[in-house]
Amino acid sequence: MNVTSAATMTSQTTDILDQVWTFLMATRAELFLFCAAVAAYMLLFGNASPKTKNKGFNKAKRIKVMDEDVDLKDDLGDSAKANQSLTVEEAKQISQSFASAFESGDHR
Repeated sequence: MNVTSAATMTSQTTDILDQVWTFLMATRAELFLFCAAVAAYMLLFGNASPKTKNKGFNKAKRIKVMDEDVDLKDDLGDSAKANQSLTVEEAKQISQSFASAFESGDHR
């Protein structure tokens, strides 16, 4: 490389960097709004499509059967069900039905 080709390369590099800087300064408001929109999306929705699917439930999140009586009232206020607690079998059945509904996408 001779001196003139090195000077032309430096000049071209400077011209390109100057054009990039001019572009960034001309579009700074749009770029700022785009970055703000991406940040707001990530803050509100997080990762919308997770890569790993949690197929099992944590044991701590499963239904625990209470030893003492718990006042349970249904929507109608039926007093017959008010003082009943869940048995182990009922708890397992409810847990399995919740798991199958979750896996099938039934989020009612």
